[in-house]
Amino acid sequence: MSGPPEPEVEWNPQAAAKVPSSLRTILLQHNSGLRAEKAQFLTHLTIGGLRYTISSKHFGNSCVLLNHNSTPVGTPGVIGSILRIQGATGTVHTLLAVRRYKPLPPPYNGNSQFRTIGASIWSSELGGVEIVKPEIIRAHCASLAIEGDIAGVIAQGGTRKVIVFISLEKVSPPVVPDNDSGIVDISVLLRNLDL
Repeated sequence: MSGPPEPEVEWNPQAAAKVPSSLRTILLQHNSGLRAEKAQFLTHLTIGGLRYTISSKHFGNSCVLLNHNSTPVGTPGVIGSILRIQGATGTVHTLLAVRRYKPLPPPYNGNSQFRTIGASIWSSELGGVEIVKPEIIRAHCASLAIEGDIAGVIAQGGTRKVIVFISLEKVSPPVVPDNDSGIVDISVLLRNLDL
């Protein structure tokens, strides 16, 4: 993701809260040197000029595409927590606790037939919590949940709920907030796509 570098982050002990034990365990799995008892829990973070939030604050702004080698369009996920922790050397780390959506079985996995518009089809099930650095976030994404026999994808014994994700990397700038409603007005340029 391009944009100006993020400003230097300072640790504020008054804004720190105790890290739940389950999240501490996940932090240690991410980096055994991060033995954080306290963290600053943020509701939003600006990356490359775009605002990302935790899912409990604004679900749409928590839907992200994460860089992943196995899919050219990225792996969709949801930001559950944004935290800043102070390492043993005093360095402040900003990290995100995310849950990625699970892929569908082949041939309907994340490498879908809709790469031109940055769309992919995924299971509606989320994986476990993992810790990622902000630079892993590729873009916001939009989603549409669909239930039924989509493209022949049927779970054993019935229908499967799937989610179609589309990368918002192809959204034309500027993305201007609608000041009256707080909703973002987005226009998508399709003229350069080979449809």
